[in-house]
Amino acid sequence: MLNRFGCNLNKRSTSKLNKFLSMGCGMSVSVLIVSFFIGGCIEQIPDIGNVRVLVDLQITGPGTVVEGGLGNYSAVATYDDGSKATLKSGVTWSVDGGVGSIDNNGTYKAVTGLTTDSETRIEASYTELGVTRKASTSINVSNSDKILISIAIVGPDTVAEGGTGYFTLRASYDDGSTENVTNNALWTVEGPGSITSGGVFSAGSVTSHTLATISVVYTEGEVSKNSSVDILVTDTSVKVTGLSISGADSIQSGTNTSFTASAQFDDGSSRDVTHNVTWEVTSGPGSINNAGEYTAPSDIVSDASVVIGATYQEEGTAKQASYNLTVTMANITANEILAGVSVSVQSSGEVSEGGVINCIATANYQDGHSADVSSSSTWEIVSGSGTISSTGEYRAPAEVNSNMTVTVRGSYTEGGKSFSGTASISVVSSVVTLNSVSISGPSTMTENGTGS
Repeated sequence: MLNRFGCNLNKRSTSKLNKFLSMGCGMSVSVLIVSFFIGGCIEQIPDIGNVRVLVDLQITGPGTVVEGGLGNYSAVATYDDGSKATLKSGVTWSVDGGVGSIDNNGTYKAVTGLTTDSETRIEASYTELGVTRKASTSINVSNSDKILISIAIVGPDTVAEGGTGYFTLRASYDDGSTENVTNNALWTVEGPGSITSGGVFSAGSVTSHTLATISVVYTEGEVSKNSSVDILVTDTSVKVTGLSISGADSIQSGTNTSFTASAQFDDGSSRDVTHNVTWEVTSGPGSINNAGEYTAPSDIVSDASVVIGATYQEEGTAKQASYNLTVTMANITANEILAGVSVSVQSSGEVSEGGVINCIATANYQDGHSADVSSSSTWEIVSGSGTISSTGEYRAPAEVNSNMTVTVRGSYTEGGKSFSGTASISVVSSVVTLNSVSISGPSTMTENGTGS
C-alpha cells in the first residue's frame, strides 16, 4: 500500500515508520501514515531516534497540609531513557477521595472546620505522544488549634545572575512554636528571575546589579499572611574592587553602636553589604555580631583602642577593611566608684556544727556610702572546713571533734575595680572533752571518823 505513494521504502524509512507505529499507543495508524505522507514521501519523516517515551509519573509535595492551608504539588515524568522532567503544564489534577480541592497548577487547598485529622488523596494524569500515565498520593489534612501570628522569609540577600537562591518560609504561632511552611505557600517574584513553589529562586540575566522582590502568601485556616524581601541580582561582569567601613569614631564603655560595610565595584557603583560580610574585632576589647553591631565592655579602667575588621567575598574575589574605634570610660561620679569591700558574719559569728550562718559582703564607695553586694560577690573558704554558697551562706560540717575557726573570703568587682575582704566564723563542737579531775573534802578527820 505504501508504494502507491511513489516512495522508496528502504530499510531506514521502514525503521523510522515502525518506531512511529510502535509509539502510537492508541493513535490511529491511518492518522500516522497520512500525517507523514502529505509531503509525498516517507523519506520526509523526521529523525525520531531521540524521542523519549513516557513510562512513569510521580507526585512530589508536602505530606501534611494544615486545615485551611495550601500545599503545592508537582508531577514528575520518567522516560524510557531514564531521564526525568518536572511538568510545567498539561497535567490534569483531581481530588480522588477526601476533602479539599486542587487547581490546574497543582495547588491543593484544604478545607476548614475539621475536628480531627483527615486523609485526602490527589491524582495527576498526563499524556504525551499518546501515552497516558497517572499517579496519586495521600495528604494528611491536620486539625490545628494554633493561630497563625506571622511569617518570615529566610534566604540570601544577593544571588548572582544565572545563579540559584534557596528561600524558606517560617510561620510563627500564638503558642510560641514555629514551622517550616515553604511548600505550603504561594511564591512570586517581581524583577529578573523566577521562583518555584518550593522557594527556589533562579536569577535572570542583568546588565547591572538589579533588585528583585520575592513575595509570598501563606494561608492557614481563616488567617492569611504575606511577606516580601528584596534581593540583589548581581551582574557577574562587574567585579568588586574595594570595601569600606563607616560608623562612630568613639563609644562610651557599656554601650553599643552599629557599623556599615560598603563594597565598591569596577563600574563605579557601590552597595551596602553590611549583612554579607564577616565581622570581627581584630584587636581590643568588646564584641561584634553578624549585623555589624559592636558592644563595648563596661569594666574598662582606661580608654581603649579597638580595631573592627570586615571581609567580603563575591565571585571568588575577597576584600577586607578595618576601622579604628576608641572606647572611652563612662563619666562616673564619686558615688559610683568602688573604694573597697568588707566582709562580716551574721550575729556573733558563732555557729554550731551542722548549722548555717550568713556572711555579708559590703561595698564601700568613694563618697562614703555603702551597699550590700553579698549575692554579687565571689565566695570561698580560705581555711577550715565546711561549704559556702554563691550568696555567702556558710554551712558548718555535721560533726567536728573540737571547736574550730573558719576563715571565709568575699570578692567583688565593679567598674573595673576589684576588692575582697575576710571574716572568721567559730564552729562550736558538741563533743565534751575531759580536761582535769579534782577532789574536794575535809582536810582532817578524827580517828574512827568518816569524811566525804
